[in-house]
Amino acid sequence: MNTQQPTSSTGRYTCGKHGSAPLLGDDNYTEWLLDIKMILFGLNVFDIVDGSEQAPSAPAARQKYVERKRQAASIIWNSLSPSV
Repeated sequence: MNTQQPTSSTGRYTCGKHGSAPLLGDDNYTEWLLDIKMILFGLNVFDIVDGSEQAPSAPAARQKYVERKRQAASIIWNSLSPSV
């Protein structure tokens, strides 16, 4: 599992070797979006987020998809500042 933790002292979300992104606030959407996209690409979950990858029908493959979808949701959620 990847180490994922918001770093409040720096106002950045860090995702292990995949980089970091500023916590999304009221005035940094463009910077946040670019950095989060790169993290999601690095973890091979961006296609789930943008909807271009659909859930497979085979049970084992579907379970793996669900795990990746939850990972993507966790990354996005944890990269939001408390004010958002």
